[in-house]
Amino acid sequence: LDSSSKQEQDRIKEGKKRGVRYRAVIDTSFFDMEGAAVRIRRDIESGGEPRIYSNLPFKMVLVDRRIALIPLNLNDADSPSLLIRSSALLDALYSLFEMFWERATPIAIKKDRVIETGKPESEFPDGIEDLITLMAAGMNDKYIAAELNLSLRTLHRRVADIMKDMD
Repeated sequence: LDSSSKQEQDRIKEGKKRGVRYRAVIDTSFFDMEGAAVRIRRDIESGGEPRIYSNLPFKMVLVDRRIALIPLNLNDADSPSLLIRSSALLDALYSLFEMFWERATPIAIKKDRVIETGKPESEFPDGIEDLITLMAAGMNDKYIAAELNLSLRTLHRRVADIMKDMD
Protein backbone atom coordinates (compact mmCIF):
# COMPACT_ATOMS: atom_id res chain seq x y z
CA LEU A 1 0.00 0.00 0.00
CA ASP A 2 1.72 3.19 -1.12
CA SER A 3 1.33 6.39 0.87
CA SER A 4 -0.90 8.13 -1.69
CA SER A 5 -3.33 5.20 -1.66
CA LYS A 6 -3.31 5.18 2.14
CA GLN A 7 -4.00 8.92 2.21
CA GLU A 8 -6.84 8.49 -0.28
CA GLN A 9 -8.35 5.69 1.81
CA ASP A 10 -8.10 7.86 4.94
CA ARG A 11 -9.83 10.77 3.15
CA ILE A 12 -12.67 8.52 2.05
CA LYS A 13 -13.08 7.10 5.57
CA GLU A 14 -13.09 10.59 7.13
CA GLY A 15 -15.60 11.80 4.55
CA LYS A 16 -17.86 8.81 5.21
CA LYS A 17 -17.92 9.76 8.90
CA ARG A 18 -19.25 13.19 7.85
CA GLY A 19 -21.89 11.61 5.61
CA VAL A 20 -20.04 12.08 2.30
CA ARG A 21 -20.73 9.49 -0.40
CA TYR A 22 -17.96 8.54 -2.81
CA ARG A 23 -19.64 7.14 -5.91
CA ALA A 24 -17.86 6.26 -9.13
CA VAL A 25 -18.97 4.94 -12.48
CA ILE A 26 -15.97 3.20 -14.01
CA ASP A 27 -15.57 2.27 -17.65
CA THR A 28 -14.85 -1.41 -18.24
CA SER A 29 -11.57 -0.42 -19.94
CA PHE A 30 -10.26 0.59 -16.48
CA PHE A 31 -9.88 -3.12 -15.71
CA ASP A 32 -7.36 -3.44 -18.55
CA MET A 33 -4.92 -1.41 -16.45
CA GLU A 34 -2.52 -3.24 -14.16
CA GLY A 35 -3.58 -3.07 -10.53
CA ALA A 36 -7.17 -2.02 -11.29
CA ALA A 37 -8.75 -4.78 -9.22
CA VAL A 38 -6.53 -3.91 -6.24
CA ARG A 39 -7.54 -0.25 -6.51
CA ILE A 40 -11.24 -1.14 -6.68
CA ARG A 41 -10.89 -3.39 -3.62
CA ARG A 42 -9.18 -0.57 -1.68
CA ASP A 43 -11.87 1.92 -2.65
CA ILE A 44 -14.67 -0.43 -1.58
CA GLU A 45 -12.95 -1.30 1.69
CA SER A 46 -12.61 2.44 2.40
CA GLY A 47 -16.33 2.99 1.81
CA GLY A 48 -16.39 3.96 -1.86
CA GLU A 49 -19.30 2.85 -4.05
CA PRO A 50 -17.99 1.91 -7.50
CA ARG A 51 -20.12 0.71 -10.38
CA ILE A 52 -19.08 -0.38 -13.83
CA TYR A 53 -20.42 0.64 -17.22
CA SER A 54 -19.28 -0.30 -20.71
CA ASN A 55 -18.18 2.51 -23.05
CA LEU A 56 -18.63 5.67 -21.01
CA PRO A 57 -18.57 8.69 -23.36
CA PHE A 58 -16.12 10.80 -21.32
CA LYS A 59 -14.36 11.20 -17.98
CA MET A 60 -15.60 13.59 -15.33
CA VAL A 61 -15.17 14.41 -11.66
CA LEU A 62 -18.27 15.89 -10.04
CA VAL A 63 -18.05 17.37 -6.54
CA ASP A 64 -21.08 18.22 -4.40
CA ARG A 65 -23.19 19.15 -7.43
CA ARG A 66 -21.20 22.42 -7.44
CA ILE A 67 -18.12 21.72 -9.56
CA ALA A 68 -17.26 19.40 -12.42
CA LEU A 69 -13.87 18.77 -14.04
CA ILE A 70 -13.64 17.27 -17.51
CA PRO A 71 -10.20 16.55 -19.04
CA LEU A 72 -9.89 18.08 -22.50
CA ASN A 73 -7.49 15.44 -23.84
CA LEU A 74 -7.75 11.90 -22.47
CA ASN A 75 -4.53 10.88 -24.21
CA ASP A 76 -2.44 13.43 -22.30
CA ALA A 77 -2.45 13.16 -18.49
CA ASP A 78 -1.15 16.74 -18.21
CA SER A 79 -3.74 18.29 -20.50
CA PRO A 80 -5.94 21.08 -19.17
CA SER A 81 -9.39 20.32 -17.78
CA LEU A 82 -12.64 22.17 -18.21
CA LEU A 83 -13.90 23.55 -14.88
CA ILE A 84 -17.68 23.88 -14.72
CA ARG A 85 -19.32 25.69 -11.83
CA SER A 86 -23.01 25.90 -10.88
CA SER A 87 -24.93 26.31 -14.11
CA ALA A 88 -27.45 24.63 -16.36
CA LEU A 89 -24.55 22.67 -17.88
CA LEU A 90 -23.51 21.39 -14.45
CA ASP A 91 -27.12 20.38 -13.73
CA ALA A 92 -27.18 18.47 -17.02
CA LEU A 93 -23.88 16.73 -16.22
CA TYR A 94 -25.21 15.76 -12.79
CA SER A 95 -28.33 14.28 -14.42
CA LEU A 96 -26.12 12.41 -16.87
CA PHE A 97 -24.04 11.01 -14.01
CA GLU A 98 -27.19 9.86 -12.21
CA MET A 99 -28.44 8.18 -15.39
CA PHE A 100 -25.17 6.26 -15.80
CA TRP A 101 -25.13 5.46 -12.07
CA GLU A 102 -28.59 3.88 -12.26
CA ARG A 103 -27.68 1.84 -15.34
CA ALA A 104 -24.21 0.78 -14.17
CA THR A 105 -23.55 -2.58 -12.54
CA PRO A 106 -22.64 -2.48 -8.84
CA ILE A 107 -19.27 -3.86 -7.80
CA ALA A 108 -18.71 -5.58 -4.46
CA ILE A 109 -16.09 -7.76 -2.80
CA LYS A 110 -17.06 -11.25 -1.73
CA LYS A 111 -15.71 -12.79 1.48
CA ASP A 112 -12.91 -14.49 -0.48
CA ARG A 113 -11.88 -10.98 -1.76
CA VAL A 114 -13.03 -11.74 -5.30
CA ILE A 115 -14.59 -8.75 -7.01
CA GLU A 116 -18.26 -9.35 -7.76
CA THR A 117 -20.62 -7.41 -9.99
CA GLY A 118 -24.44 -7.28 -9.82
CA LYS A 119 -26.63 -10.34 -9.37
CA PRO A 120 -28.34 -12.10 -12.28
CA GLU A 121 -32.09 -12.75 -12.17
CA SER A 122 -31.74 -16.51 -11.70
CA GLU A 123 -29.35 -18.79 -9.85
CA PHE A 124 -26.76 -20.80 -11.77
CA PRO A 125 -24.79 -23.82 -10.51
CA ASP A 126 -21.06 -24.28 -9.89
CA GLY A 127 -19.66 -20.77 -10.20
CA ILE A 128 -21.48 -20.03 -13.44
CA GLU A 129 -23.19 -17.11 -11.70
CA ASP A 130 -19.83 -15.34 -11.18
CA LEU A 131 -18.92 -15.85 -14.83
CA ILE A 132 -22.23 -14.49 -16.07
CA THR A 133 -22.19 -11.44 -13.79
CA LEU A 134 -18.68 -10.51 -14.92
CA MET A 135 -19.69 -10.97 -18.57
CA ALA A 136 -22.85 -8.89 -18.02
CA ALA A 137 -20.73 -6.10 -16.58
CA GLY A 138 -18.78 -6.00 -19.84
CA MET A 139 -15.49 -7.36 -18.49
CA ASN A 140 -13.07 -8.69 -21.08
CA ASP A 141 -12.12 -12.37 -21.27
CA LYS A 142 -8.62 -11.82 -19.89
CA TYR A 143 -9.93 -10.07 -16.79
CA ILE A 144 -12.71 -12.63 -16.22
CA ALA A 145 -10.28 -15.54 -16.53
CA ALA A 146 -7.87 -13.94 -14.05
CA GLU A 147 -10.65 -13.05 -11.59
CA LEU A 148 -12.07 -16.59 -11.68
CA ASN A 149 -8.61 -18.17 -11.70
CA LEU A 150 -9.23 -19.92 -15.04
CA SER A 151 -7.21 -20.26 -18.20
CA LEU A 152 -8.61 -18.46 -21.25
CA ARG A 153 -9.25 -21.83 -22.87
CA THR A 154 -11.29 -23.05 -19.87
CA LEU A 155 -13.19 -19.78 -19.81
CA HIS A 156 -14.07 -20.09 -23.50
CA ARG A 157 -15.16 -23.70 -22.98
CA ARG A 158 -17.44 -22.70 -20.09
CA VAL A 159 -18.98 -19.88 -22.13
CA ALA A 160 -19.59 -22.30 -25.00
CA ASP A 161 -21.19 -24.78 -22.57
CA ILE A 162 -23.49 -22.07 -21.20
CA MET A 163 -24.53 -21.05 -24.70
CA LYS A 164 -25.22 -24.67 -25.64
CA ASP A 165 -27.32 -25.21 -22.48
CA MET A 166 -29.41 -22.14 -23.27
CA ASP A 167 -30.40 -23.37 -26.74
